[in-house]
Amino acid sequence: MSDFEVRHGYSLRDLHRFAATAVAADRSLAGNAHLRYDIAWSAIALALAEATVPPHPQTLVRAGWQAIYADVRQGWQLYGVARDTDDRSVGGAPRFAIYWRNTATEPASETLIEAMAVSQILGTLPDIYREAVTALAAHDTLQAAADSLGISYVAMNGRIRTARKRFTAQWYAPETPPPFRGTDRRVGSYSKPLATHCSKDHEFTPENTRMDRGRTGRRVVRRCRACERLRAAARRGRGAVPADGDTQMRAA
Repeated sequence: MSDFEVRHGYSLRDLHRFAATAVAADRSLAGNAHLRYDIAWSAIALALAEATVPPHPQTLVRAGWQAIYADVRQGWQLYGVARDTDDRSVGGAPRFAIYWRNTATEPASETLIEAMAVSQILGTLPDIYREAVTALAAHDTLQAAADSLGISYVAMNGRIRTARKRFTAQWYAPETPPPFRGTDRRVGSYSKPLATHCSKDHEFTPENTRMDRGRTGRRVVRRCRACERLRAAARRGRGAVPADGDTQMRAA
């Protein structure tokens, strides 16, 4: 190991010694020792380079094991492990589950595959249709989307219809897509405001709402995730407490 001075009188040999000490002080034991050593060494070298005065050796060691622990916590977040509870199961973090699962029983892989497919198919649409779809997603109504693009309602409706046909053709390929009938009612009607709560008084928040075309495929309806969890719990023959804290429901 070289005695070449790095900064403030510390050599490469010292950096090696501090990194090895940081690895020994780490109690997470996450990943292999070589990876933890590299993380600690890089953090110590950075702390030493940024120091304006010679730092204490213990300060550099602390920078090393804190970097290891920060990397562990980042790995927890990547795999959806809750950091503020004792539950260390993969996918146990509440918001991780909300993002990756449409229902309590749907595998996360299905949601991921569909999200990737949507992105890939949208990328094949011409710009004029992709912009129309993006505007409708951002503004919720055809009229508001048309205003944002500076076009008429009729033109906007035509672009969305064409985009829908091209999208569904690729979504169902090589099979023939089913015929599209009905109206997208995501925003209700123009004559009355959109309901903000379901029939059980659960709020239609983004996390608590699932769009579903149903069995007939004729119209898009909003589904309340809290109600779906209650019904699923009842079918399993045990109670469940929804996210909004409603009274526990017992199966008959």
